[in-house]
Amino acid sequence: MLHDNGFDQRRAGIVLAFGTAQDSGVGKRYAQQFIDLVLPLLPDTFATSATRPFWGAGSDSGSVELDIYPLIAPGQASLGVSNDC
Repeated sequence: MLHDNGFDQRRAGIVLAFGTAQDSGVGKRYAQQFIDLVLPLLPDTFATSATRPFWGAGSDSGSVELDIYPLIAPGQASLGVSNDC
């Protein structure tokens, strides 16, 4: 999905992770586990990102939704707004 949205050549400045669960503590742990285990697999994009886990209430327990705020280097265009990623 990152490649499809033009994000593959960019670095993320801020990543907010929302773990869904009925319990806030569990949801926040899901989000932190995603940050700790998945983001390091993409170091070119996320190595220097500021991250924060949140609870995302919902019935889709165990999923994680990300809000990614990219850094924009000189000469790079804005990526625009997309809910596909």
